Amino acid sequence: MVTKCCWQTMCDVADDQEVQKTRGDGSDNNGVILSEKKSKYKTWRYQLCEFLEVPNSSRAARLFNLFMVLVITVSALAACLESLPQLRVKRDINPDNPALDEADQRAMRVLQQTIANTTNHKLRMLLGSFRNGGLYTTDLVCVAIFATDLIVRWFICPFKIRFFKKIINWIDVVTVVTGCGIYLLEHAYNNDWLPQTKVALYPYLFLRSLYVVRLFRFIRLSERFVGLKIMLLSVKQSLRELLLLFFTYQILAMVFGSLVYYCQFDNNQIANIPLAMWWAVVTMMTIGYGDFVPSNACGYVVGTICSFCGLIMIAIPLTVVSYKFSVLFSNNLVDQYIQRKFSMREKRIN
Repeated sequence: MVTKCCWQTMCDVADDQEVQKTRGDGSDNNGVILSEKKSKYKTWRYQLCEFLEVPNSSRAARLFNLFMVLVITVSALAACLESLPQLRVKRDINPDNPALDEADQRAMRVLQQTIANTTNHKLRMLLGSFRNGGLYTTDLVCVAIFATDLIVRWFICPFKIRFFKKIINWIDVVTVVTGCGIYLLEHAYNNDWLPQTKVALYPYLFLRSLYVVRLFRFIRLSERFVGLKIMLLSVKQSLRELLLLFFTYQILAMVFGSLVYYCQFDNNQIANIPLAMWWAVVTMMTIGYGDFVPSNACGYVVGTICSFCGLIMIAIPLTVVSYKFSVLFSNNLVDQYIQRKFSMREKRIN
């Protein structure tokens, strides 16, 4: 029979082994090169797979990993900068242009009328302007790099089904598909192949929202940086506590939302219980937007108790997460120290 202390030790050893995969050669990193490494000769396919999937395998692999991080960062910056009106090119909307045929003039009138009737500044900016050439080319090059990286990874992977079982690979697929779709839609809008109306922009806005998932490619950094790997492992081990925190917050939001709704029955700001629950969540998280506020003594009492309960509830599970992170980080420092000692001893012997 295994005692509780031994179970804890066994779990710590398993966690340490998972962290060590990041520092080592990472041959078992993604489960895609196991069978080929057991073969007698290292083929070009295995070498390329090791280069792409194991960031710590060589200096060239580290440089390639840093290059992909740079590409992701540039792509994210381009997505942020393209929302600035100063970096967009104003569209020439002139329905009376004699160089246009009748269909193009009709489309220009529809676009001009749509821009004039809308009060949404974001929609007006999208309809009345387009990205400048620098941002457009940068985003297109980043999509091409993502697509090439995805195709090569899939081609060299000996287990095609296992390749699509990893979430990070599906993030790459969504990134490439949405990037290509955005490029095609923008090309169609700029060449008047599609009507430039409010309804026609919905598919474009949907793809733009999905294109944000490319930022999740930073998860690949966990294969390169041990600290990030330890943080993700700490969150993974604390899922039960985090789920408990989520359900506790939901229950407290219902309770305090209902209380403040009836305490503020004469307050027209809190019109229903779902809005009151939103107020309760914001209060428990100590954010305090100020969009809904109580206006009598009963509401003040409920708000005070709600804020105290929120502080207590969020402190307990976060303590567990921080404890697990500190344990993994301390064990990792000890392992690194031992490995350095062994490497120094081997150098002296040799």
